[in-house]
Amino acid sequence: MKAATKELIDLLHGGDEFQMADLYTITLSGGRVLRHTGADMPVVWDGQAYGAHELVIKRGATRTAVGLEVDSNTLQISAAPDYRLEGLQWAEAALGGVLDGARVRIDRVFLMPDSAPSVR
Repeated sequence: MKAATKELIDLLHGGDEFQMADLYTITLSGGRVLRHTGADMPVVWDGQAYGAHELVIKRGATRTAVGLEVDSNTLQISAAPDYRLEGLQWAEAALGGVLDGARVRIDRVFLMPDSAPSVR
């Protein structure tokens, strides 16, 4: 079983409405960091802003394991027509190698409606 913080347990048992958001931190091989969320609105978490609606990211299933283990996942990413990465449209940038060697971190946060993330 995966451990949860007391705050998360209280939120889940409280009966209040809450929202879940996946936060994607993409670190390009050159060090540039892109932050996006799958939420319906931009999210500020841990002092960092995660944009919404610029990229649409769908991810594959995840699994939980005991101990420290690196997992792989499949991401399907599409971009708004005006989104640019290194001056190129998303597909051109991806095909041109801009994403080669990039690292992706996925965090899930839980938010009270109309508030900043409060529980991790």
